[in-house]
Amino acid sequence: MNAITKVASVAVGGVFVVGLMGMTGASGGHSAPVEHEHGILGATDKGITKAKGDLPRLTGKVDADRNLTISSDPVPSGRYRLIIRDTTSRHNWHIFGNGVDRETSIAGTGRSAWTVRLRDGNYRVQCDAHSGTMWFTLNVT
Repeated sequence: MNAITKVASVAVGGVFVVGLMGMTGASGGHSAPVEHEHGILGATDKGITKAKGDLPRLTGKVDADRNLTISSDPVPSGRYRLIIRDTTSRHNWHIFGNGVDRETSIAGTGRSAWTVRLRDGNYRVQCDAHSGTMWFTLNVT
């Protein structure tokens, strides 16, 4: 499978972020490059955090600059507290696959917190309003 991707790097809040700007579709056994004009898609490499006695935390974000991120990729299978910051009424943050289907609203903003069990495999994270260009695959091993 051939894929064309662009790697972008920017400083976000003092953290160096690397993301894939062209994403590859995995359906039908073929791939087609998709341009993402602005923003970061994918992992921010902030990692998985855990407070004493709590579930491990993954953090996701979607904003008006078309950033759609998660703090780590790949992640080991298991139960997680998924914390999402949605700061825009133009996009949403939606994860689905392997029995998980959680999303923020497009029109709403705020913080969402869900407990999810991530099993081995791939999960799609997307903005439902722009699902053809704002998406990435979360890999769980």
